[in-house]
Amino acid sequence: MIGSAPPDFADTAAEALFSGPGEMRARCRTFDWGATPLGAVETWPAAFCSAVRLCLDCGLPCSVQGGAERVLLYNDAYVASLDAGKHPWALGRPTREVWPKAAKQMAQNLAAMLAGGAPIHHDDARFILERDGRQQETYWTYAVSPIRDPDRRVLGIFTFAIETTARVRAEDARRASEARQAFLLTLSDAMRRLADPTEIQSTASRLLGAHLDVSQAMYAEVDGEAGEEQGTVRGQYVHEGTPFPQRIDFRAFGKHAWESYQRGETVVVSDVLEDSRFGEAERAAWLAAGIRAAIGVSHLKGGRFVTNFGVVNTTPRAWTTQEVSLVRETAERTWEAAERARAEAARDLLLEAERRARAEADAARDRTERLQRLSAELTRCATMNAVVDAVVRHLVLALGARQAGVYELSEDAQELRLLEVEGVDDETRARITRVSIDTPLPVGEMIRTRAPVVVGSSAAWQLAHPDVPVTSHDYDRAWAALPLRVEDEQEERLLGALTVSFVGPRTFSDEQVRFLQTFADLCAQALARTRLAEAEHLRVLGKPPAPRPKRRAGPRTTCSRQSATSSVRRWRRRARSRRRWPARRCRWAKCARWPPRSTVTSPTRRGSSPTCWTISASRAAIWKCRAIGATSTASRAVRCAPPRLS
Repeated sequence: MIGSAPPDFADTAAEALFSGPGEMRARCRTFDWGATPLGAVETWPAAFCSAVRLCLDCGLPCSVQGGAERVLLYNDAYVASLDAGKHPWALGRPTREVWPKAAKQMAQNLAAMLAGGAPIHHDDARFILERDGRQQETYWTYAVSPIRDPDRRVLGIFTFAIETTARVRAEDARRASEARQAFLLTLSDAMRRLADPTEIQSTASRLLGAHLDVSQAMYAEVDGEAGEEQGTVRGQYVHEGTPFPQRIDFRAFGKHAWESYQRGETVVVSDVLEDSRFGEAERAAWLAAGIRAAIGVSHLKGGRFVTNFGVVNTTPRAWTTQEVSLVRETAERTWEAAERARAEAARDLLLEAERRARAEADAARDRTERLQRLSAELTRCATMNAVVDAVVRHLVLALGARQAGVYELSEDAQELRLLEVEGVDDETRARITRVSIDTPLPVGEMIRTRAPVVVGSSAAWQLAHPDVPVTSHDYDRAWAALPLRVEDEQEERLLGALTVSFVGPRTFSDEQVRFLQTFADLCAQALARTRLAEAEHLRVLGKPPAPRPKRRAGPRTTCSRQSATSSVRRWRRRARSRRRWPARRCRWAKCARWPPRSTVTSPTRRGSSPTCWTISASRAAIWKCRAIGATSTASRAVRCAPPRLS
């Protein structure tokens, strides 16, 4: 009867063999060995008795298995190796009953040893033993030797065994930790070089699947309303089996898995067919997907199910705690890396938008400054040639244009006459001196539509118009033709065209086209103003104005702004002495003489130059004088602008 107290009898041979202290000696002295296949103690061979004494005297776990049935006898240290329910029941029992799985595992080696083979010795041998009602993985270092009599007959076997499960597991844990750290380092290095979230998720799935040697691994992002979330597979690793579909409905894998994912818990399944948490329909769904074992890690952010990382196997697999922890860690790092990549992409977009806005602001400021400089220079131009020269010079130097030209529309509006061009050879200049408005060139289209025309690539345009000679240059260019138009009494009047080309193809933005059109509008206004001034000069003086003389070097003392204050003071002193303002000749305006009664010379405010006013209608068009009123009306004043000192 298992666990009952041994009968109270003993014999002299047992007292002598099992004499001494210890629990197992006491039990052996009172044990009924005659009821076992070994028989009474006094019948045991001397060699076997010596092995029993050695076993009981040893401080390490030892056992003796005697007879054909291999009846078990063990010492005090061996008790810890037995399950709590097997001691002292195991004493005197056949080994196959005490260790059924281990006996079956060692049967072949024992048979070879008993047949005359060498003793058995193994370090850290793995045995699956039943402990506490469940199967456990254990490790043992053991040695097995036969017990022989003087005639070399086998009387039994002597077993020395030490359980090394704790040490082996500690070493496995250390190796697993080192492998884990190496894997996480590899994973971090691989993801650090990636900027696309999808590539990060695919790389994490591939590396984890290969590291754990599983059938498949996948990373899915979860979307949808609460309670109806579905996953979109962003990355997966497939070693064997069917790949995951692009969309995954997690509810199809069972209520237990779905509710666990909603709570952010990890689902670990070693064998879905043996797992009581799943019903028949749910098991069928797992098998249809080719899954027998799996680890599923859900990720919650803000209380919502956002991602799922899963590794699956097509065969049953007992997952270790280290493997489950590694899947969790990989899922967390993958989510953080993907979010960091999205944040960096958003930051880069923001920086790019800021840089683009700053560049646009700088370009707008630069365009404004260029327009202001052009407007200031055009204001000082008194002839059409000066206006055209200034416009062409600004297009080439300020805007970086390769070619620039200004055309004047003929009186019958049938052709364009070239006023000035820069950046073309003599052959091209001769060809474009007069251009009909029916030409297929962009300038002709611009005249017909009276709207800006831009061509991003001259090479592409030339392919569409192979019969039209354009230029002798063989490089690709970008063209722009802009109308020179002014408003006259609520009517828009076309004066000509402004053409510009740049080296290399380019795409003209709306802002650039508006800037070029503003450039053209300033040119048109200056041309209209100089035309009116030339017509007035021709009407009044009978000849067009002469070209403006160049400034001469050296100081000037008459009508100088820099000497304005001293001149005013000097004139005031003379006025006090003569009691009148002196009438002086304005050398800059080259007035022949001042009419004695119609000329007044008066000082201006402190810091400015004196001003000469001529009241005579015959002096209305004085050379280099600036009209501040209607030039055709008599008795209107003309102001002489004194020159600056060089």
